[in-house]
Amino acid sequence: LRLAVEILACLIIVHFGIQISILTNPFTNEAWFFLANNPWIAQALTIFWILLFVNMMNWLDGMDGLASGISLVSSLTLAALSLLSFVNQPTIAQCAF
Repeated sequence: LRLAVEILACLIIVHFGIQISILTNPFTNEAWFFLANNPWIAQALTIFWILLFVNMMNWLDGMDGLASGISLVSSLTLAALSLLSFVNQPTIAQCAF
């Protein structure tokens, strides 16, 4: 039941247009454009990615402080990377902080 509700939530997110459309290789700066070529791959990747991270945080919640510590490190890393000059996403950094 929990997985069905999570999948339904992911489908609602994808329905409103939030999708992973581009993946970039950090070593070669090669980009793969999913949304332009195959939109169903972008939708499936988005659903898989959200389900993966929601369940990862659920699994980490077994020890005291583990989920909150990993969430803190993740959000600070996201904020720091968002402030880099070639990324330039200050709104994402504000949300992460």
